[in-house]
Amino acid sequence: MELSNLKFRFGRIDESKLASDVKKKLNDLFEKKPAPTWDDAYQIENQIAMLLTGDCLHQQIKYRLREALTRNATDAAVLQTDYDDLVKSNEKEGRTSFDDDLHYFLLEVLENINWQKKQKYLARWHRLQATRKTLWIVAWALVLVLWPYFFRLPACIWAHFGLYTALTFGLLGALFSRLYNLERSGSKLTLEELRHAQTFRYILQRACIGVCGALIVYFFLQSELVTSVVSPVLTNGVSPVFEKLGEDVKSVRDGQVSHISNLARLIIWSFIAGFSESLVPSVLSKTEGQFGGAVSAAPAMPR
Repeated sequence: MELSNLKFRFGRIDESKLASDVKKKLNDLFEKKPAPTWDDAYQIENQIAMLLTGDCLHQQIKYRLREALTRNATDAAVLQTDYDDLVKSNEKEGRTSFDDDLHYFLLEVLENINWQKKQKYLARWHRLQATRKTLWIVAWALVLVLWPYFFRLPACIWAHFGLYTALTFGLLGALFSRLYNLERSGSKLTLEELRHAQTFRYILQRACIGVCGALIVYFFLQSELVTSVVSPVLTNGVSPVFEKLGEDVKSVRDGQVSHISNLARLIIWSFIAGFSESLVPSVLSKTEGQFGGAVSAAPAMPR
């Protein structure tokens, strides 16, 4: 659409007034194979801008300034002020024709608009690459999460099934957090942040942070330093976890939470620990305060 618009504008210019080399250059850009890029469109815009004169040039500048403001281009408001000052200063000097100054000013406006377009295009490409690579790792994480539910595992794995559950769901929560931040409409990640977000090193780094957070929360739950109504009751991990995962524990003592409920709560806590980057630091900070208060309140040991 952008190229069609430029081609129409170029066709409205009197070709008899064009130099043969300029005409050939523009035609070559329009017919470039493979399809022209954003940079080619920007070059065509610059060439057409240098061909405008008089009232057409003024109208083009006003139109481009409005476009810059609409697109929130860099220095759009400043450019509007500069244009008004440029016109006033030349009128004060009695100059009726100052197309050269206007040409250079229009090129500056076009550069701001083009950079905003290019940023949007690059951000879209980097975001797509980051999402695609994160989804590949999510697929492997789902295999790890669902593996115990479909295959018979050795007894040593079942003995630490609670720890395995916390680590895998912490990994899944961290990856889900990355996808959420990439795809939410209000995300304002810069190009530099998006460029790093598409690398496997960055994705795995965030995943490792989520796994470590879930591990810390798991041991906090084991130690019963963090207790609430929604906390799982852990004894030797989640055990005694039923050896057959599909087995439903129907007979439970009064006041004792079922194994299925414990497992579900541990999954939720682990997923949140991996998803939230502020949960674990908050828990550690509060525990640090409690530990410091306990140490200061402890009686002095006799000599």
